[in-house]
Amino acid sequence: MRKGQAHSGQFKKGFTPWNKGLSVHLNPNYEFKKGHTPSNKGVACSDGTKKRISETMKTRGIKPTVHFQASGKDNPKWRGDRVGYRTLHRWIERYLGKAEVCFICGSNGSKIKKCHWANLDHNYKRSKGDYMSLCPLCHKRWDMGRLPINLFEWNERRVAL
Repeated sequence: MRKGQAHSGQFKKGFTPWNKGLSVHLNPNYEFKKGHTPSNKGVACSDGTKKRISETMKTRGIKPTVHFQASGKDNPKWRGDRVGYRTLHRWIERYLGKAEVCFICGSNGSKIKKCHWANLDHNYKRSKGDYMSLCPLCHKRWDMGRLPINLFEWNERRVAL
């Protein structure tokens, strides 16, 4: 509208719009409210319903979500040997289990004196044979270089387990 032109009559002063006072939603009883879960959540679909949903998604070009998580080197987030200290120890515990008996003194992993997986060469690589089970006291001595261990004997003992 240019300066000096009159209104076309759409918005006259004092005019009440047709939708004043009406709710934005059609029926507030059925609207989704914050903090509420939908009524169909957790309800299992029949095979026929799943098939119809699948066909509809295919026609619309929607690909189904893949829930497969590759592990190890097949995982796209695999970092090899470039991992942190805690991540590497979780990996060792996953493959070797919890450290239960100390290799040096033979103490079992009680609640007070839990055993650790100690790295043999202090390079922290993903090598299952590069770790041995030690109690905290022996582990500290090993890290400080005060615990001489015959690695050949350790390897024979590890194979026997």
